[in-house]
Amino acid sequence: MRSRSSCSAGWALSAVVANVANAQPPTFETALAHTASVSQWNVKGISSNGSVVFGTFHFPADEQIHAGAWSGNTVSPLPAPFPGSPSTALGMSSDGQTFLASQGGPFLWRLATGPVLLNSFPEAQVLATASTISADGATLLGTYSQISPYRAWTWTAASGVHFLPDLPGGTLGSQLPIISADGQVIFGRGSSVTDLPLIAWRGEQLPTLVAGSQFWGTPVASSSDGAVVVANFSGAWRIRDGIRQSLVGGPASVLSVVTAMSNDGFRVVGRSGLDAAMWDPLNGVRRLADVLNLSGVPVGSWALSAPIISGDGTMIAGIASDRDSALVAIYRIHLPIASCYPNCDKGDTFPALNVNDFICFLNKFAAGDPYANCDGSTAPPVLSANDFQCFLNSFGRGCT
Repeated sequence: MRSRSSCSAGWALSAVVANVANAQPPTFETALAHTASVSQWNVKGISSNGSVVFGTFHFPADEQIHAGAWSGNTVSPLPAPFPGSPSTALGMSSDGQTFLASQGGPFLWRLATGPVLLNSFPEAQVLATASTISADGATLLGTYSQISPYRAWTWTAASGVHFLPDLPGGTLGSQLPIISADGQVIFGRGSSVTDLPLIAWRGEQLPTLVAGSQFWGTPVASSSDGAVVVANFSGAWRIRDGIRQSLVGGPASVLSVVTAMSNDGFRVVGRSGLDAAMWDPLNGVRRLADVLNLSGVPVGSWALSAPIISGDGTMIAGIASDRDSALVAIYRIHLPIASCYPNCDKGDTFPALNVNDFICFLNKFAAGDPYANCDGSTAPPVLSANDFQCFLNSFGRGCT
């Protein structure tokens, strides 16, 4: 279904921050739909529960591009240092309370305290290259390119700028950092003698290679604990424990580009060809429009751009353009994550349902594990041939 939300020139996030993730699933909604050019629109942040969507949008009230947020039924421009001038969204904390944007230079807006102009700090020249913000809103990250070699950096109000070291022997510098939600791992690009590989920084340790020295992947997102990272390098990749997995398989065949990942590393979003798509280990790659249409939630004539995803993996947001008109809008989708009983071994590579799950079930049955009571029976013997048939039926149905 298509809905339209109001646009307000004021800045007031909904006082009642709705837990959108508790809405009856699945849902598809749009906001700020009006005739505009889609080229400058983007979505840069979504809160953990999906109730706040932050990005760069065109506002018809002043015909300008502004960083703004969608909360409740309202899309509002972010107050900027120079009212009336365009601004650009860069990132948002996971609680939807701290925003990083740029208007001739980066600035922070904290709902609790108001604006923080970064050009007023001694490190202003470095902070001008800020590109993202940590989940807790306390750390900024970027690449300082005014020196050679480039230097990836982090900044907090308490400790100032910290330049991230390159690999030993590297000559091209470090760049493009992202940070895990728990703040313990930073991923970026480093340099070796011949390559610009994907690397990781952990605490004060020197950076280490991720997934081999020949992987030139550009990091996009990581799981909360840094155990899983997704990157783009001639396709979309998911890396766990140093093992690379190309995001292929499923109805849409391949995820061409990855744009975001849930905090547990289960759902990855991006695009397949030109269409917004999603990968998970149970279903492979699916176009978001197909998922919604098959769920009885028609998308209509909206073409969905590559999205971002909330930390809990249930909310997805991006920019939509109408194929039948010049309308552009922000979209938000709620897709629940159902439990998957037949994934006995908790596999997280596609296809997650495979022969290993049968072996896992047999072992649990032999051990008398309550998991093997597939049919939920209570009369003895609780574990019986019926549980085998139940498991087979559950495996055959698969999971979504």
